[in-house]
Amino acid sequence: MARVVIDPVTRIEGHLRIEAEVDGGQVKDAWSSGTMFRGIELIVR
Repeated sequence: MARVVIDPVTRIEGHLRIEAEVDGGQVKDAWSSGTMFRGIELIVR
């Protein structure tokens, strides 16, 4: 099983990391994580 990491994901505001486990050309599991917290998410609640 191979692991693909895209870090940083571009063309978005902020920093994002995507990881995926690929087996036989199909994604079996995937994770995303934000590495920068700006606080705007709390303001717009």
